[in-house]
Amino acid sequence: MSEDELKRLVGALKVLADASRIRILGILAAGDRTGGELAELCDLRASTVSHHLTRLRELGVVSVRAQGSSKLYSLDADALAALQQPLREPARMAELVPEARDGSFERKVMEAFVDGQQLTKIPSSRKKREVILGWLVLDFAVEEPVSEATVNERLQRHHWDSATLRRELVGGGWMSREGGWYTRLR
Repeated sequence: MSEDELKRLVGALKVLADASRIRILGILAAGDRTGGELAELCDLRASTVSHHLTRLRELGVVSVRAQGSSKLYSLDADALAALQQPLREPARMAELVPEARDGSFERKVMEAFVDGQQLTKIPSSRKKREVILGWLVLDFAVEEPVSEATVNERLQRHHWDSATLRRELVGGGWMSREGGWYTRLR
C-alpha cells in the first residue's frame, strides 16, 4: 500500500468515524431518502445533515439526484465496500509497516537482546519476547519429544533462567509439555 493509499484510507476512516454519519449510511442502506427525512430520522437539524451528506458525498459513498423539487440521497454500497477492502487484506495492511515487510523489527529485537548466542535479557514486552522465543525454539526439532533436562541444557546455552524460558515456550504455544517431556509445536 502506497503512502497515498494510506492517506486516503485514513481520511476515509476519519469521515466515517462519526455516529451520525454511520446512522445516515444505515438509513440509506434501507433505501433512498431526502435530506428532510434523514434529519427527522436522525433527530438532527437539516443543516447538520447537509454537512454530513457533503462529507459522505466527497468520500463517494453517497450520491444525490434531483426528484422534483427535492434531492434524493442514495448509498453507493460498492464504493463503501471498496473503502473497506484494504482492511480485509492482511498482506496489504502489513505493507503499511516497513518493519513487517523486511523483518527489521525482528532484527532490531535480536540486536537489542542477543549478544552472539547469549540472551542478555528476557524482554518484558510480549511482542519482543515472541521474537526471542521464536529464535530459541529453533534449537528443537518439530514434534521431537525432549526431556526437561535437555530443554534446560539447550536454553541455558543462551540464558541462565531456563525455567522462565521453558514456561514461556509452553505458555506461548511454542512447545507442549506432557509427563516431563517437551515437544516443539511450531
